[in-house]
Formats: sequence, structure tokens, C-alpha cells
Amino acid sequence: MGAWGVGIFENDDAADWLYDYLETGAVAVTEVFGSVSRSLANGYVEAPAGAMGLAAASVVAACFDASDPAFDKGVVAEMVRHRDAVRSIDNGVGQAIAAVETISLDVEKSELRQLWADSVDFAAFDAVNADLLNRLRRVA
Repeated sequence: MGAWGVGIFENDDAADWLYDYLETGAVAVTEVFGSVSRSLANGYVEAPAGAMGLAAASVVAACFDASDPAFDKGVVAEMVRHRDAVRSIDNGVGQAIAAVETISLDVEKSELRQLWADSVDFAAFDAVNADLLNRLRRVA
């Protein structure tokens, strides 16, 4: 059984993506934003892509000094390992904002949103993503 919690990295897809990011750097961020964008163009973002998109957006926020204050300092230090490369992604913050808006708000196009909408923990999931979106908007 996979991990599944309301936090950005409390699921297997996001945790696996973070490992990939730590190994490959900013390319992992651009790849996941591209995947989310292509999925959206096809009309639907499936849950794994959504979870990875939220993880990438969280890394972007951290690289712009807007990490979740609840994150362990050691985790944040790892997240910003590729700070310069992430900051150089063309419209990286804008892509992160677009991904979070689609994945966490669009019930018609986001499987992850649909799955959480049926959960007793939906309010917590919604709050985590609203916080991420607010942090990204502050650095945009």
C-alpha cells in the first residue's frame, strides 16, 4: 500500500519525484510541468502527474525562499540544492502557479482534486495547497 497524506510529499509519487529531482536537478521540474501542461491540453491531469506537479511547485517555492515553514530545515536544504538552475527556468514561478491552480482547484480536470474532494481530509488538502499557492504568488 502506498503512502497517502495531505502534505505535498506525503504520497509515493511526490516522494519518488523528489528523489528524481535531487538526482537530476531542474530538468525534473521542467519535465513535470511539461507533463502537467500536456495532460491539461488533453483535458485531464491524472493523480500521479498532479502529485508530482504539486511537489515541483513546492520545490520552486523553496528555491525562491518561500518554502513551507513546517518543512524540516534539512529537507529544505536538499530542496534548494539546485536553486540557481530552478530559478533560471523560464517563467518557473508562473508554471508552478498554473500547475497548483489546475491540480488543486479544477475539479473537472484534476483527478487528484477529485479524489481528495471525496475524502474527510479534503479541507486539510485544500489548506495545504492554498498555502503553497499563496507562497508562490508572493514571489511571482
